Amino acid sequence: MFCTNCGKQQPDGAKFCTNCGASLAVPKSAGQTMRQPVAQQPAPAPTPTPTPEPDKKPGRGEGIAVAIACVVIVIAAAVAVYFILFAGNSGDSAQVAAAPATTVAASTDAAAEPATTSDTPATTGPASPDAGNGANASAQENVGEVREAGDVTYTDPHYGFQLRLPGDYAITSDSSDGITYTDAASQISVYAYAMQSAGETPHSMLENLSAETSPEYKAEGDDWCVASWKADGYEYYFKTYVTGGYDYGIQFSYPLSSAQAGSDLIEAYIQYFKPGSE
Repeated sequence: MFCTNCGKQQPDGAKFCTNCGASLAVPKSAGQTMRQPVAQQPAPAPTPTPTPEPDKKPGRGEGIAVAIACVVIVIAAAVAVYFILFAGNSGDSAQVAAAPATTVAASTDAAAEPATTSDTPATTGPASPDAGNGANASAQENVGEVREAGDVTYTDPHYGFQLRLPGDYAITSDSSDGITYTDAASQISVYAYAMQSAGETPHSMLENLSAETSPEYKAEGDDWCVASWKADGYEYYFKTYVTGGYDYGIQFSYPLSSAQAGSDLIEAYIQYFKPGSE
């Protein structure tokens, strides 16, 4: 017998198709005799076509999670951009902000210097080793300076030379090799220094100075020499000691209008200049 549903041959007596499971019992209509089905060649079993699964749409919970992840990514990107553009420049901004304060401080120091200092003509005598240094000792702790009894005494902390001046004089320039005191009222400047000798003697130094200037007065001793001259509206008095392999010098300079005050200062205070020892 054959299955009336799929046409598959079935064993005799089977009640259900072994291929499709259909019932093999055929009800008889009234007044009719059941006919045997014509034998058919078994049809090949159809290959089942996979049914594509419908696209799954994210549920509400998954959508919220995606939205939160996007917000977090945007915030992280914004923070990174902020640090790159602004935080990296914070050091530069601080320096730029500090610059005006430095300029103001420098301007204040410059204003504290006597205005006549910049008008003092360059001398042809010994050059100040701190020329162009621009150091203003009024803004520094004046190491080696002592003020008492109306005078100021300075002892160089490195070379040991010493000078003494009236208390009205203030440091206007200071370096490791020399120091300058100035009286703003008379425009008298006093520069003292020390430097390593290059084999000079008092006599050779005086000859060199005479070749560069036209001394009105000069003298020398075993370890010292002195000279004075005028140039460019100023008068100069220079004295140096050559001892212990070093030159220790002091120079007074003042405008000709303060010639008497300068002469009185030299006469009263040149005696206090003492060479030091390295």
